[in-house]
Amino acid sequence: MSAFDDIVGQEIPKSQLNFNIESFEKNGLFLPTILVAPKGNGKTSLANAVGRCLKDTETKRIKPFLAINSSTIGNLSAFIENIVVKKIAGRQVTLFFDEASELPKDLTMTLLTILDTENASKKSFLSFKDTMVEFDLRKITWLFATSEIHKIFVPLLDRLERIDLQDYSQSQLIQIVKRGAFPLQISDTVFESLTYCLRGNGRNAKKTGEKIRLFLETKNRGLLGLSDWEQMKKQLYIMPLGLSPLEVQILRILKNHQHCSLTSLCAKTGMSRSSLQRDVEVYLLRRGLMEIDSPRGRKITTRGKELLKEMEENGLTDETILVE
Repeated sequence: MSAFDDIVGQEIPKSQLNFNIESFEKNGLFLPTILVAPKGNGKTSLANAVGRCLKDTETKRIKPFLAINSSTIGNLSAFIENIVVKKIAGRQVTLFFDEASELPKDLTMTLLTILDTENASKKSFLSFKDTMVEFDLRKITWLFATSEIHKIFVPLLDRLERIDLQDYSQSQLIQIVKRGAFPLQISDTVFESLTYCLRGNGRNAKKTGEKIRLFLETKNRGLLGLSDWEQMKKQLYIMPLGLSPLEVQILRILKNHQHCSLTSLCAKTGMSRSSLQRDVEVYLLRRGLMEIDSPRGRKITTRGKELLKEMEENGLTDETILVE
């Protein structure tokens, strides 16, 4: 049985990770690795699957898996005091740093020494409050994940095995939805419309499947037909391409203004520049719904206008969604 039997798709990353797992089983070393993908594409699921395979070389039990949101660490001192001393010292563990682009700068610099795989002993030592803290790459497995690889300090990236996750195919998204809805069923007539709303995202597919199951349970039905799906979309405001209300708001603003600067969009939405670029524009650009016409600003594309028209024709004109 493979470690990744429960994970749909991602065949190339799974093969790469299996290679590292086999290496660990042979020589006790799993090279420090970073998983790269947009949000919702399965980085955490893959990291957890890896963690379930790595055993303590002494007890032969699965090593504790410690997931850390990098933005909550604070600084190097807090990392040593709150994580290393309390949860790692004297143990064999797997560390998973999610949102690795948010790692504190001083910890990032220290990791350059800790993760030096060229060091023959695979050990490094850090002086902290008059004591020496040992880091052993054969005892501590280091996993990282990011959706913003461009923000990772390049020398740190050079010390990590980079694994890029794959996009999901339509059939894979359907499979994920079915798993989320199980044991209830979905009519084949629904899937084309359904996958149109999933953003190509595994996490969205899983959540949608779970919502379908809950919807059918409230109706005491075992099968989701097309009319049920249309009702569910209206009730939950599920929009084409899985657009969020904020993304629709941006498209409406751009439709009503020939060009709009980033500063102007921030003022109209109340969002910061970084949040607007990271959480909204990336997806709209990827889907060809908007474009950046430097230096004139942002503008909606023909496809973006067509999508708004499609939504209006389907009754998605509620002011809570389409605000200016």
